[in-house]
Amino acid sequence: MKHLNLILLLLLISVFISCKKKDIAPADPITQLPMATGYGANTIGCLVNGKALLPKSGGWMSRPYSCYYQYLDNSMSKGYYFNVSIYNSKGEPYKGVYVQTENIEFEEGQTYPLTTKGIDGKAYAFYVEDYESGVELRYDTNETYTGELTITKLDRAEQIISGTFWFDAVSENGRTVEVREGRFDMKYVK
Repeated sequence: MKHLNLILLLLLISVFISCKKKDIAPADPITQLPMATGYGANTIGCLVNGKALLPKSGGWMSRPYSCYYQYLDNSMSKGYYFNVSIYNSKGEPYKGVYVQTENIEFEEGQTYPLTTKGIDGKAYAFYVEDYESGVELRYDTNETYTGELTITKLDRAEQIISGTFWFDAVSENGRTVEVREGRFDMKYVK
């Protein structure tokens, strides 16, 4: 019996020694993004230079995303204005993506070019990050560095807006950023 136990023990040891640890590939960043839905799930995410950017907040009172689509009629602005944004400030330098419009009334299923900020009837986007000791670096779309915003769902009664986006943007010092696979499904504020 002693010999049998010893043989079993040696057999188990040899099996464990011969087993190799499987190399586990890192998760594909796109699988970290939320599903593209259209029911007001309040989800948003995108890839920034190939890395997933998801909403994360360092404070318990702050929301790491926002969305509004509203009609303004005042001395400063008249028309529909849209903003969807995401930021991550938890455990790393601040990073944020913003997609906005100046006086565009959306139609479901339409795609809008992301170009230059501050022009009536245009959509634009930008990316910001804290860089080297808290200095903010901002990357903007323009006529050369562009992108697209597609509205996949617009339910005005339920205040739901969903869509996708991508863009390239450039900083004042010529650095560039690629934002890809952006998707959002939000309950918007009027």
